[in-house]
Amino acid sequence: MDDYSNNVIVSGVGVITVLISTFLMLRAGRRTLAMISGILSSVSALCIGILQIEANVTFALIIIYAGGMSFGFFALPSVMIGETQPSNIRGFACGYIYTMNDLLLAGFLKMYPWMSTVLQIHGLFLLFGISCAVCTIFLYLFLPETQGLTLQQIEDYFLQPNIMWITRHIHKNERKDTEDVDVEIISSP
Repeated sequence: MDDYSNNVIVSGVGVITVLISTFLMLRAGRRTLAMISGILSSVSALCIGILQIEANVTFALIIIYAGGMSFGFFALPSVMIGETQPSNIRGFACGYIYTMNDLLLAGFLKMYPWMSTVLQIHGLFLLFGISCAVCTIFLYLFLPETQGLTLQQIEDYFLQPNIMWITRHIHKNERKDTEDVDVEIISSP
């Protein structure tokens, strides 16, 4: 295939996966989509960066990478930025985050010719894969599930002293088990 057809296919996969994730966001939850997106994009980019494979397999991995990124990492920030910022600074924080995102994006776009010359294509995908893996680990440790919660509940969640989602989740389940036992003891005659 020619380059134009390849770009159309990769872009089409991106659009389709964004549409799918938009519908799944209401059912599967934002955290689940972020984890799936992170795993797909980091594994596929790392495979491209590390392995010397034939062109068809590389193209398939690029499609998986583009689909994985579109599935969560491209779709979720616009939804979650408004959910995770405190109400008293939400407008300023969202504007600041989007401004910094756009400035960083512009900087990396300007650096692309230099990076592609120095790192080559495999080095770029290795960099992308490592970035996606670090982001996925960060999200696994810190990103709460916000689906079904009100903005006030999410804000209250972030006011708690423990910032790691994984430890809160464990303690919440332990607390829930002990609360269920207490309720059963109180309600029995």
